[in-house]
Amino acid sequence: MINKWFKLFSDWTADHIGKPYIFAAAVLAVLVWAGSGYWLHWSDTWQLIINTGTTISTFLLVFLIQSAQNQETKRIHRKLNKLLKKIEELDEDD
Repeated sequence: MINKWFKLFSDWTADHIGKPYIFAAAVLAVLVWAGSGYWLHWSDTWQLIINTGTTISTFLLVFLIQSAQNQETKRIHRKLNKLLKKIEELDEDD
């Protein structure tokens, strides 16, 4: 059950993370963070907010994207194996 959920979630993440609306959301988050610096007096806490957020999201995305990439590599290998099998069959018939 968890494997199926994780596979679906990692596939969805890999499909959507490179979309323009995700990039726009990230830019908006940085702009909101930068704008909040005035009210937080450019403090260490203000800097810690962006550092912690980007570190955690990067850490988690590495695993999700790697999982999706591994699944895609397995799919490609299965297709290549089928093609090679077909080619071998054609060679035997000729």
